[in-house]
Amino acid sequence: NETSESPTCYRQSMDVLKGLLGPSNGMLDFDTLIAGLLLLIRRGRSWGHSTGVSTQTLLNAVCDLAGRRTSDEPIFVFDSATVMRQCALCNNVQAAAFLVGGKNGLVLECSDLLLASLQS
Repeated sequence: NETSESPTCYRQSMDVLKGLLGPSNGMLDFDTLIAGLLLLIRRGRSWGHSTGVSTQTLLNAVCDLAGRRTSDEPIFVFDSATVMRQCALCNNVQAAAFLVGGKNGLVLECSDLLLASLQS
């Protein structure tokens, strides 16, 4: 899991990524993009070597955008149940938390952090 970024850098990276991806939100195929990023993480690969943004951070930003409702009509249908199942199968609670969003997503993310700290 690529989570070595400091909390400030992580939040800044998330904001920058959401700003870059946000305008094209209706044109993103979230099913394919999230599945690809989950595969990269599962295989221990990086999406881009010189970007300075981890694959997990990119995945979190994409899941955050996918989980939000927009007024724009998306070009691609988003199958949230399948993507949530893929996150669960990959044991990627962070991505699932961003898909859920809101208070429930925050509780899920905090639970993941607590469990991770107990295991280390």
